[in-house]
This record gives sequence, C-alpha cells and structure tokens, in this order.
Amino acid sequence: MGFATDLLGGYEVLYKRTEGVLKVSNEMAAFFRKLSVAEAEYAKALIKLTKGFSTDRLLANPHADGTVKDAWAVILQSVESVANKHDSFSQQLMKEFSTPMTDFVKDKEIVRKRLTAEGLKQTKDMKTQMDNLARAKSNYMAKSREAETAQAAVTKEQSTGANVKKISQLQQKSQQASEKATGADQEYQDVLRQTNTKQNDFWMTEMPNLLNEFQQFEEERISFTKNILVRYGSMTLELPAVVQNAADNGAAAAEKVDHNSDISGFVQVNKTGATPPPPIDYQSYDGANTPSSPSIINNSASPSSSSASIGSPSTTPANNKFGAYRPSVAVTVNKEWGLTAKDSNLSTEQKLQKLESQIMEIDLLIKSETGQRNGAEKLLQMLASDAAALKKTEAEIAEADKRIVDLNTARKTVQNQMTALAPAAAQDNYQAPAQEEAAYAEPPTLFRVRGLFDYTATCDTELSFKEGDMMNITEQDESGWWYANCDGRVGFVPQNYVEKI
Repeated sequence: MGFATDLLGGYEVLYKRTEGVLKVSNEMAAFFRKLSVAEAEYAKALIKLTKGFSTDRLLANPHADGTVKDAWAVILQSVESVANKHDSFSQQLMKEFSTPMTDFVKDKEIVRKRLTAEGLKQTKDMKTQMDNLARAKSNYMAKSREAETAQAAVTKEQSTGANVKKISQLQQKSQQASEKATGADQEYQDVLRQTNTKQNDFWMTEMPNLLNEFQQFEEERISFTKNILVRYGSMTLELPAVVQNAADNGAAAAEKVDHNSDISGFVQVNKTGATPPPPIDYQSYDGANTPSSPSIINNSASPSSSSASIGSPSTTPANNKFGAYRPSVAVTVNKEWGLTAKDSNLSTEQKLQKLESQIMEIDLLIKSETGQRNGAEKLLQMLASDAAALKKTEAEIAEADKRIVDLNTARKTVQNQMTALAPAAAQDNYQAPAQEEAAYAEPPTLFRVRGLFDYTATCDTELSFKEGDMMNITEQDESGWWYANCDGRVGFVPQNYVEKI
C-alpha cells in the first residue's frame, strides 16, 4: 500500500492528517519538557535533603560515630548519586528529546505548509481547466444551434418562394453562423485536448508525485518519533542501574555496622580512668568532734557536669517543614460584590465608580490567587515524602481553585451591573476615568508573542487563543508556562505554543 496508489484524490485527508500529527509531536515535546522540569526538581530536592543531613544533622551530630556514621555517609552519598543521575537525565530530556522534537516540528510545519499549498494549487489549476472546457463546450453547442436555426430559415424561405434578395440575406447569415459554429467547434476540440492532457498529468504525474512527498513526510515523522522513543527507553534503563548500585552500596555499608566496634570506639574516646572506691570504714562516736557524716574517699575527679548530661533529653530544633500553600491576599469569601440596597441613593457616576473599583480589586485578587496557586502546585513534587503536608497542600490548592472560580463569577456579576448602567451613564454624560488614572496598572510587558497553534485552556487559570493571536507576556516561569494578556483576557499559556516576535 502507498499514498500514490491508494490515496488518489485524498488531499483533504492528508491536509488534516499532517496538521494533526504535528500537534501530537508538539505534545510529545511538551511532555519531555515538563518531565525534564519534574526530574530537575526531584534531583534538587534529593540534593537538598542529602546536603542538609550531611552538613547540619546526621553526620554533624557528635553522637553519630563509628560504623553507623560510616554507613550513613555511604547511604547519603548513594542518594546524592541518584540525585545527580536524575539531574543528568533532566538535562538529557531537554537536550536530546524536547528541543530536537520542537525543532523537528518547526521544520516539518514548513514542509506541511508547502505540500498543502502545492496540493491546493494543483486542485485549483485542474478545476480552472475543467471550467474552461465547460465554457468551450457550452459555446460550441450554442453556436451550432444558431447555425442550425439559420440554415432552417434559409430552407424555409426557399420552399415558400420568397424573393431572392431575402433568401440571399438568410444564406449570408447562415454562412456566418456556420463559420462561428465551426470556430467554436475547433476551440472546443482544442480545449478538450488540453484538458485531457492536464487531467492525465494531474492524475498520473502531479498528484502521485505530491502524494509520495506526503508519504515521505509521514515516514520521516514516524522514524524520528521511533528513534526518540527508543532512545528514551534506553535512557530510562540507566536509572534502575544507578538506583541498584546505590542500594548495593547502602546494603554493603549497613552490613559493616558492628556494635562491638562502635562501643569499643566510644569507650576508648570517653574513658574516665576511674576505679571503684574502697569500702567505707565504720567510725564510732568519739565526742563532739566526731564528723557528722562519713568521709567518702574518691581517688579520681568526678565528672559531675558530664555525667549529669548522660541520658538527659536534648533540646531539638523545631521541625520546620517546607511551607505549604498560603494565599498572599486575604480573600473575603462572603463579601458582597456589586451594588446592594445600600447603594440605591448613589448617583449613576458613583455607582459606576464603585463597580470599577471592585473590578480592579477582583482582578488583583485573581492574579494573586493564580500566582500563589501555581507556585503551590510546584511544591507537590517536593512534598512527595510528607504525606500530611502533601494532602494539606492539595486541599489548599483545591480551595484556591474554588476561590478563583468564585472571583470570576463575582467579576461577571459586577461587569453585568456596569453594562446595565451604561444607558443611564450616557444620559448623565458620565465619562469613565482615563486609563492612566485607573487605580490598577497592568504589569509591564516583557515581550510580545504570536500563537503558533490553537490552544484551548484546560482550567480557569489558563488562556485560550488561536493561531496567529498576538499576546503580551508579563511573567515568565521556568516551568514553560508564561502569563499572557490577549486583548484584555489574561492567563497562563504554554511556551511551546507561541513564538517571540
């Protein structure tokens, strides 16, 4: 099977196919990009964990010694080696997978547009030729009918014995009509030959050649994708080997832990040199000068201060876990947005000013909630080992999502009230404050971008846009999500769906 033999006349299917598969490839690039970010964050969390316990806690503790300390040093080094492998894997994901696939999609998009344009041109040229044939045929038929009618008029006049002059005129007219019919016939036959030649070239040469190019496009895409996936499979096989090696090193170090050795080492360092005192002699009463208590003889200095601390509880620093999500702006859940019965005595201008102030306040709250919520979402990976903190953060993110939805609903209510007041504002000659006088100033634009593809938001914090839409970027994030403004609509957009201009 092949495109050139089995997809004749199937240009429309291939237009949609090539556009769709490139979007799939783009999604693959986005997956590898996000996976790279996740791997980097995981590696960073492991490094932070091992460094903290190495320098500040486990190995820095004076009571960590002997073979136990040696074993922990190996285990921490093993975990750090796993972290380094994940960090290396993160860089490979970006360098060998996401970036090459993104570049591949860009190159193939150029090819796709060229193939599509060529197919549309071939189809248009063939249609134009068929239209020319239809016009030539129609003209030939019309001129033939006119010649036939003119000849019939001559025959009729001749049969009725009309005057010679009229017959001569009809014969001349018939001759002219016949010549036009002959010319139209010749033109029709010429256009017919051209059309058959064009049709043969179109179906036998032009279309098969272009279909072969479409097939080559698909073969290259599939082969490229296969190579990417095979390489990814090979790389992921390296991760278990590193983890296994780390586990083996940790197990070997654990086997070397020896309580006899550790106790001997501890005793050797902390040896007191003291010996048991002799029995206390009995002393009988011998007058007023008799000591009130027996004298205890000790042949060594008593380390009272150090012995007093043995077995006593130590004060441990507070367990300050990595912070969970906290909204930076206090959101008044039960606040009454919009106009209420208390505002009935306000003028139209005062009502509009109040509503505009509320719109700006809601926008600030939405922006703050969105930023904090996305920041909290990035903490989930780092809180993976703390189930309680993870659960609490997830619950707070869900609450933030609900607050964002409520704020958007409130904004719509306020906006509807402003729209309803518009006619009254016109009668009162109310003029909205100039943009530069507004209480809320838009964040500065970092740069402008153009949409490469259509994108549909998957949640309230994202921004939908079409291919070719122009947007202002006001915030960048290393995760690949940028905060954009598109004709007054704001939200996060995926970096790989836009290009800087």
